[in-house]
Amino acid sequence: MYQEWESNCSTSISARRRTKVDVPVRILVGDEDRGVSVEDCRRIAGAVDDGDVTVIPGENHSFNENRTAVVEQTLRYLSTES
Repeated sequence: MYQEWESNCSTSISARRRTKVDVPVRILVGDEDRGVSVEDCRRIAGAVDDGDVTVIPGENHSFNENRTAVVEQTLRYLSTES
């Protein structure tokens, strides 16, 4: 199923669409996520002016195992934004 989704999905963002993204983009991804790769997340974040990726060790796509890590990473990120 993943390969079928992957072959129909594009992680590229057109230049026209990138210019319309005028807010910070924050992507959290688990290092055990089999639905979206860390590399794809980095490519997406790198395609916009203010993109960032945080990889959460031991997490899969649902982040159900360690929700506190998700909250901690999000609060840390928000507290450093001015």
